[in-house]
Amino acid sequence: SACLVGSEMCIRDRTPTANSVPWAPGSWSTGNLYSSPDLSTVVQDLVDRPAWDETSSSILFLISGTGSRSSQAYETSSSNAARLYITFTPPEVCNNGIDDDGDGLIDCLDPDCGTGSNIISGCITVNSTGDGADVNPGDGICADSNCECTLRAAIEEANALAGHDTICFNISGVGPFTIQPLTGLPTIVDQVTIDGYTQTGAVEATAGTPATLQIVLSGDLLTAGYNGLSINHSNANKSIIKGLVINNFNFSNTVSGISIFWADSVRIEGNHIGTNAAGTTAAPNSKGVGFGNFGTNSFVGGPLPAQRNVISGNSSHGIYAVNFAGNGTSRIENNYIGTNAAGTGSVANSNPVSYTHLRAHETGRN
Repeated sequence: SACLVGSEMCIRDRTPTANSVPWAPGSWSTGNLYSSPDLSTVVQDLVDRPAWDETSSSILFLISGTGSRSSQAYETSSSNAARLYITFTPPEVCNNGIDDDGDGLIDCLDPDCGTGSNIISGCITVNSTGDGADVNPGDGICADSNCECTLRAAIEEANALAGHDTICFNISGVGPFTIQPLTGLPTIVDQVTIDGYTQTGAVEATAGTPATLQIVLSGDLLTAGYNGLSINHSNANKSIIKGLVINNFNFSNTVSGISIFWADSVRIEGNHIGTNAAGTTAAPNSKGVGFGNFGTNSFVGGPLPAQRNVISGNSSHGIYAVNFAGNGTSRIENNYIGTNAAGTGSVANSNPVSYTHLRAHETGRN
């Protein structure tokens, strides 16, 4: 049929939706209610168009096929006319503890908010360089208010969950990845392994090659003196920190890249402490590693090349150990202290290693 030029009511020249919905109703009789299949894909096709205006646009449904059906127009009988029912499912709000969209999944467990990788199973997996706190420590889900598992949130979860936990890393993109806390990270008060070598691209050192590290913990956004990582409780005995770059915790001379007090049998291995990620230039902490006060049987480094730390470039001490007690032996072994990661050049600490009031310790080849 002819179409009036310029008429807004011209249907013939309108672009139909790409989506359609098949419908094969049975016999049809007057006075009964018949429901079509869900038409939401057709409606969404129109609503997504750039020209759609929710205040003025209209929708026309075209029915095509074989056979015939009769129905009444609204003007003829408002009670018998065809009706369009619209239901609205609210989006999941990701931090209110409510199943907003009714799918049985709450907050960060809902795919609308995350991928499910925040659920703790084996590892507490850090997937963000952000600094958000955990919404509900101890619930078995590492998630801040954005449903991201930050290092801060991971430590909070590990502290709240009884027993040994492992913090792994799976941050998307190309590293190294820099985590910059805005205030001090939580003190570690329960046994934990923080393993930077779980991040894609990280490679342990060998006898002839430096480590390739992908996770950088940097204090350069802090406005007060905080340690990079603090282990300070007997429940944190046997914790392990490995595969991290820890630098720029240098706001005051009392702080350390890693601080270990009141915890025994801690292992610090395979880290770059006080340098850039490559271990080639200084990015100083005040002290690289500070430990003592009953911290016995601890190891900084170890006999294997992969356990070798690079502790260099720090503005006060590379290692500062004080007030050891007990009958155990702590050992500092096979580290590069005051050199680059290859061990071929100087990246000096102001003071390499300092011991005060020690009862039992060993220093191996460093």
